[in-house]
Amino acid sequence: MKVRVDHSKCETNALCIGMAPDLFDLDGDYPVQVPDAIPDDRRGEVREIVASCPTAALSIEFPQDA
Repeated sequence: MKVRVDHSKCETNALCIGMAPDLFDLDGDYPVQVPDAIPDDRRGEVREIVASCPTAALSIEFPQDA
């Protein structure tokens, strides 16, 4: 599971960073996922973070082999 950021929608509100600073950080002007993959035990939390994005700039992607 990975989180993608649509830069055309992101307003850098940083709500995702505030909700999970160990999973997200700023890379220049946009938030990025810090670990390579979201840990399985945090998937529910990350779904809530994605749903909470005020501009719907976040989306979840799953690897093809998952």
